[in-house]
Amino acid sequence: MSEVTINLSNDFFSILTRPDFDKFTVLELRTLYMTLSGSELDKNKAQRVVYREILKLKNKGLLKRIDSKTTKKTTYVKTDLFHTVNFISKDSASKSVKKDEEISGGQNVTKELTNRLQRYKGELQSLIAESNGYKSLYAEFPQLKGLQKNYNLARDNINDIGGLIKSFETTIKDQKILEETNDAT
Repeated sequence: MSEVTINLSNDFFSILTRPDFDKFTVLELRTLYMTLSGSELDKNKAQRVVYREILKLKNKGLLKRIDSKTTKKTTYVKTDLFHTVNFISKDSASKSVKKDEEISGGQNVTKELTNRLQRYKGELQSLIAESNGYKSLYAEFPQLKGLQKNYNLARDNINDIGGLIKSFETTIKDQKILEETNDAT
């Protein structure tokens, strides 16, 4: 069996490869996508982008569509094939084509770091909401198994993202000081 490779943007890659994101609706994916992308897309355009990606993955057999007869809500579930696919980030593939000189300028580096920082801050907000969701579900349904594990995983992810955010903020601050020093000389 040949290895399947799928191109995804960084934002979709970071959302869809999360272990706690195995079942989702278009609305849930759109909300996370808009948060992470930090772009100025309106909800309708973002919905079209998200739905296009979902259809691409569904047509390749990576997602399964489940229509609820009672709530008229469509959810998508990752198939077993999803976990065997090699995903390549479109953004990183296109960035690797850039020449080193393009990104070596201080402004470009600072801008790239700031963009990544904003994505991480958006992901942090999403993880906090997820953690709070597990906490409230556990308070309401303590008999449900797995909620505590998922809550702990979300809290661990919050700590990891918090560390990344701190490192990016420190690096951006240092980079700006370095740029000001270079401009003064």
